[in-house]
Amino acid sequence: MNCCEKCFTDVELRNRISVLNKKGNCDYCGAEDVNIYDVELDEQNMAEDFLELLDIYKHSSLLESKYPDEKLVSIPAELSSTWKIFSSEIVAEKIIKDLCQSFYDEFPEVIDEMSGIPELCDETYLNDYAVLKIFSWSDFTKSIKENNRFHTNHINESILEIFCSERKIYKADEFLYRARISNHEMLTEKQMGAPKPRQATSGRANPEGISCLYLTSDVDTALNEVRAGVHDIVYVGKFIAKKDIEVVDLKNIDRLSPFGNIDKTLHAVNRKSLARIANEIARPLRRNDSPLDYLPTQYISDFIKSKGHSGIEYKSTMSSDGYNVAVFDESDYECIGVVAYEIKSLEYAYEELTDDTQLRD
Repeated sequence: MNCCEKCFTDVELRNRISVLNKKGNCDYCGAEDVNIYDVELDEQNMAEDFLELLDIYKHSSLLESKYPDEKLVSIPAELSSTWKIFSSEIVAEKIIKDLCQSFYDEFPEVIDEMSGIPELCDETYLNDYAVLKIFSWSDFTKSIKENNRFHTNHINESILEIFCSERKIYKADEFLYRARISNHEMLTEKQMGAPKPRQATSGRANPEGISCLYLTSDVDTALNEVRAGVHDIVYVGKFIAKKDIEVVDLKNIDRLSPFGNIDKTLHAVNRKSLARIANEIARPLRRNDSPLDYLPTQYISDFIKSKGHSGIEYKSTMSSDGYNVAVFDESDYECIGVVAYEIKSLEYAYEELTDDTQLRD
């Protein structure tokens, strides 16, 4: 039986299949003339990797009676939706049963029924190995806003550092962009940089008074990020790095492959917290929000900065195709050109809110 690279969304596994360069038709998703992988031959020892991942789950009958029902999961759903390894739950179930056939023959209930991760309810383990320990994001937020702004016992910094291992190198010849609204003054290259420390206001990656250069991957994202109004004049600067720099990829911090070097139980326990960090660092303030709402992400960004990294890359909520980069040292980049744009029209996307969607952890 052959699966194919399209059966997977996990980049690590897709690459393993791709390097074999074997073309054919997929028996699982039906794709034709694609890179395929023989699950019976299993040249890349995928079964061994999946068995290590399955080993962190225990069937519901083996969990303590106090284990909450809401933490019980279906393995095929976990592999497709939570871990984002497979393209669909159906494909996940079929491939995992064939790839790990001996395991499935002996323990069919683990895959067919509900399972859980014991460590998710082990406070001793969580205190030592969870990024947020036994706390929620709202606990961390409240603590850093109201109790201790510069030090917190709500974060395991040594664990956070492990997940900051996903780094990206920006080459000296790569371009990034920055936009500013200016309806009365023409802006030059020198005016497109980060504000001076005394003029620096709070941002998602910097506290007030500490300068940070916010850049984007492309012009469209830059224009969207400044949230200009109709007929505003927006100047977009083109920036180039003076040297290769290394940034931490928070955009994909919750999508790290479970088949890398990170312990799988450690990875599983922290996935939700990592997703929260990725989403919070990308979330812009709304009109009625306080600058204090940036404190949690400023703490995380400052921790990354303290480890010697040059910046962070994070999602853009204003442009689905682009992303943002916060560069800690403005002198790493130089603006080499500016183009002015007039905003001609805006388009709003919206959805009706229910009570559930308005609530936040």
